Amino acid sequence: MKCAEVARLLHAHVAGSLEPSLAEEVREHLGGCARCREELTLEQAIARGLQEFPALEPSGLFARRTLERLARARKPAAPPAPANGLGRLILDGLVPALAAAVLLMWLGITGPRPTLRPTHDEIQSIMATLPAPPVDADRLLREAGVEGWASELPR
Repeated sequence: MKCAEVARLLHAHVAGSLEPSLAEEVREHLGGCARCREELTLEQAIARGLQEFPALEPSGLFARRTLERLARARKPAAPPAPANGLGRLILDGLVPALAAAVLLMWLGITGPRPTLRPTHDEIQSIMATLPAPPVDADRLLREAGVEGWASELPR
């Protein structure tokens, strides 16, 4: 297994969500690759830090405003469809078929998007926007065996 593939799988490996055979391949690679072990140590430190981060609860004001917006966005029910004739044919046959065709075309064009792992700089910029967690970053990094990184983290 190559370093790039291990780097892509490290988060799932730390979370324990890899299939056993794949997890074993990652462990074998980590046994012989110091660079990937450093990445694993950093990924584990991030996971521990996130576990210590307090859960955020939305305010009552947020819930009330959201419900108000939903109520304003509701539109009155559409008038009943014609009982027969051309209007019934259009509403019952052509409109659903057209909607299905558009949906299938959109799905074919967009398709599933690959999940990309953020870069170190992207993680740093995201972390800089978050409020400081009640965690001792120096202690976490020392425990993880990563020395010298604490001075680079945003405070």
